[in-house]
Amino acid sequence: MHVLAQARTCHALSLRRREPMMRYTVGIIGSGTIVQNIHLPLLMARKDVEVLWVGDTNRMLGKDVARSFGVRFLPLPDGIRELSEPQIVLLATPHFARKDYYDFLAGKRTHLYVEKPFARTAEEHEAIISMFPDSKVCCGLQKRSWAAANSLGSILRERFLGRPKHIRVEHGTLGRFGATSNGSLQTSAMNGLVMESGIHILDLALHLTQVTEIRSSTGFQVRYEDHDVHTDAQLHTVTSLFGDIEVEVFMSGLVTTSNSISIQFDQFVLEFSEGSGALSIKGGSGVFDLQERGSRILVSPFHIANSHWTAFLETVAGGTDNHASASTSVLTTRAVSLLSALPGPST
Repeated sequence: MHVLAQARTCHALSLRRREPMMRYTVGIIGSGTIVQNIHLPLLMARKDVEVLWVGDTNRMLGKDVARSFGVRFLPLPDGIRELSEPQIVLLATPHFARKDYYDFLAGKRTHLYVEKPFARTAEEHEAIISMFPDSKVCCGLQKRSWAAANSLGSILRERFLGRPKHIRVEHGTLGRFGATSNGSLQTSAMNGLVMESGIHILDLALHLTQVTEIRSSTGFQVRYEDHDVHTDAQLHTVTSLFGDIEVEVFMSGLVTTSNSISIQFDQFVLEFSEGSGALSIKGGSGVFDLQERGSRILVSPFHIANSHWTAFLETVAGGTDNHASASTSVLTTRAVSLLSALPGPST
């Protein structure tokens, strides 16, 4: 693992950008795939961050990961009193294993970066953020910080194409059912396709259209061993930009989808690719690519995660919330909760 960790860290070094002069100390709880592949190599590469330790209840895995990246291992729960030592704690444990950490850190100066899924319900989401000031808790819905999505947001905010008639969000590939490396179903995972991976593009659609309310949901969801594997639904939303808008949600591991956000206007369809960030307009005369081929820049998960960490550190430094703050994603949690409550066959 040591060689692999070095390679990932070296790759992340190329992502360095001009950082604030302030240096932040970070402790990491959890040593799973997202920490090994994204957070640790990224944070180790940033000049404005010092990783103090990696903590885990799984001592064998935690020690291995910490040693691979050259940081101290913190055994948990024995070392829980050291959680308030760093300025920031990255909480990357399963959702059900976080309560003790929230309780211990509430009222302390520590800021939290919480990996998705943040909560099961909007009520639980609000209860967690009520324990901390808004600027102190970040939710790891990183695609909000994707630079490629800013172009889509600008088109919507400036109303260049008018008012959308409806929005369609598609996510999923045949045979893949979650965020695991092989796409397999795992009973220890949160709850399947929507919560584990589809939540990112759904959140991006709700965020960019500035949804202020989700009134109801209709449709159905197919589940296998309590994991959703196919969702075909409509969310009836209210947005600050356009008023009432219906958001169609189609997420499936049973068929391959377009993996995109499609926004239907009177005469055009504006489409944003979840995979490449490509933005195009489809109309009567064909397809118009809004990005010249020569101007496209390949973006890795490191770039997106780095941008999200930068946004979060801005809230740590300034004491005000922004799009990375967990207080701004309550409606995404509500949307996922509504989809999970839809009727449908279960095996």
